[in-house]
Amino acid sequence: KEGIKDGWARRYFETGQLAQETPYLQGKIQGLQKKYRSTGQVASEATYLNNEPCVGLKEYLLDGSLKKKYPSIVITPIDEVESRGVYTLRISLTEKVKEVEYFTGQLSAEKCLGSNASKVWSTDRYGVAEIEYRLLPGMFIMERVNIIAKVKTTQGNYYLTQHSYNVAVESR
Repeated sequence: KEGIKDGWARRYFETGQLAQETPYLQGKIQGLQKKYRSTGQVASEATYLNNEPCVGLKEYLLDGSLKKKYPSIVITPIDEVESRGVYTLRISLTEKVKEVEYFTGQLSAEKCLGSNASKVWSTDRYGVAEIEYRLLPGMFIMERVNIIAKVKTTQGNYYLTQHSYNVAVESR
């Protein structure tokens, strides 16, 4: 509509078989995107809200069964408060994934990535990020940090996972 995607966008294999269907609303992906194999089997189903992925990605294996194993977030604390005045949370995944973005904050009420999450900018080329807390002598930090990972899968979809961690550190 008026040069903006609105409605269903469909892609097809050279054979004419449907490859992907994506719903758009005012130029943004909104709703359930489906990808298909050349055999016609559903390969994946991913929900989007305002162009952002939501929790609940379903990917199907070649035999039609639901993929069950996805990476989860690993948070490793590095306490260098005494020597450098720095407490670091190293964030990685249980599987080596290079295409991952980390966020702090919360998912939306619909369990989608949105404005309640802020991107962690220090992701390296190995899919590892760090959050540093700098403490001056006498400072104390106690907070619960929620980490969200937006992981690109081998099928080109986005999988969301999250993990909360309690930070309690003091510089004497």
